[in-house]
Amino acid sequence: LRERGIRVEYSFRAAALGKQLRVADSRGARYAVVMGPDERERGEVVLKTLSDGSQRAVARDAIVEDISRLLTESSAAGPSPAPTS
Repeated sequence: LRERGIRVEYSFRAAALGKQLRVADSRGARYAVVMGPDERERGEVVLKTLSDGSQRAVARDAIVEDISRLLTESSAAGPSPAPTS
């Protein structure tokens, strides 16, 4: 992802996944890639859209293309509305 110019952050903390996803969302992340032991065994990751909570399994070797496509599509659609409090 970084080689494609996509900003990536990785949490080294042992915090609960839900908390890590909330932090990512608060920092402006649009997507999260989650890989636990089950996903690793299946050769896939979970791609989670933070704005609506939807998620789907993606083959590990396809994740770069998938995220690149999503970011290109969302850029073409224009800026996202500002979050409300």
